[in-house]
Amino acid sequence: MNAFFKRLRENVRHCDELIDLNRAAVDERNRWMLVVVTSVFTALFVLLVLFSLISPAYAGLRPIYILGLAMLVSFTLLLRFCKLPATAMIYLCLTLMSVYAAVLSAFSLPQYVCVSMLVVLFVFFALFIDYDVRMTSAGLAAAGSYVVVTLLFKEGDAMSNEVVNVISVAAIAATVGAFLRRAQLESIDMKRTLTVVAYTDQLTGLPNRRSFYERQAECESGSCASPVTSMAMIDIDRFKSYNDKFGHQMGDVCLRLIGECFSGFGAREGLEFYRYGGEEFAATSRGRTQEELAEVCARLRSEVSSLLVPGVGGLTISVGISELHSGDEHSYTRLISRADTALYFAKNSGRNRQFIYDDTMAESERETAAAFH
Repeated sequence: MNAFFKRLRENVRHCDELIDLNRAAVDERNRWMLVVVTSVFTALFVLLVLFSLISPAYAGLRPIYILGLAMLVSFTLLLRFCKLPATAMIYLCLTLMSVYAAVLSAFSLPQYVCVSMLVVLFVFFALFIDYDVRMTSAGLAAAGSYVVVTLLFKEGDAMSNEVVNVISVAAIAATVGAFLRRAQLESIDMKRTLTVVAYTDQLTGLPNRRSFYERQAECESGSCASPVTSMAMIDIDRFKSYNDKFGHQMGDVCLRLIGECFSGFGAREGLEFYRYGGEEFAATSRGRTQEELAEVCARLRSEVSSLLVPGVGGLTISVGISELHSGDEHSYTRLISRADTALYFAKNSGRNRQFIYDDTMAESERETAAAFH
């Protein structure tokens, strides 16, 4: 028995940690599950109201069925139009369902055993996700309130049967629900982990090239709320020489430092940084012109130069900047190409500088390519 309770406590602690890591996904799942539950029960109560119209034996319960249907419709509208957190909504749902179960038990025949509260407890504990202690406390409080109603309005065997059923089901549902939540949370956490691995560069901690192109594709299709207006392509100067001199492990240390620097700088300045590949990075800005982005990149270059990199001291970066033109029709391929061309000129002009793209760069690049061939 001690081993069981020890395992239960560990399960509770683990579930709470998983909820903290996956709060947004948990809220989304709870809201989706509320939609499913209310839809199923609304359909069920429509059938019960119709059945009470057909069967004289259930005519006396018709007002209670109509009450249940009205509560479900009201809750569905609240869920649709109210911006309350999903966690608050599941406790509101428990309250409404418990009130309905208590009313049904109180106004049905004294010898009639009602199973609605048993359904409420199993639905609440098995389908919804929140911190175990809070869920267990709320569920047991609802069960206790229902028992009080039973003691006031039921008689004889019906009263004792309802009390035993509700107490037993509350205890079983709370225990089973704790382990069911763990399975659901581990599934949610696994999806989050896989997404992080797929879209994050493991060395720098920045979004990777796949993430970069998917974000640009979203903007290109017009599905992003705030489109990218300007972009910078960034290259660490003489990184290959540093790698060759100090080894790949020190090169990894350098990239990690750059990743931390870019991440903090991006959070402060409203830039989205990506590791584009090797020692090359991309930064996107929403709402800035290329001139405004150039001012931000000047501060970035200053911050990078102050990094203390083993064996070097300060690093320098070259930056190419471009913006989305009015005639581009959200062509982010052109935006990337222009920023890359400007970066090429920055590197070939001595490094440790930044260039804003202009059309003369493209012409010069074409002439260079023609001369080479």
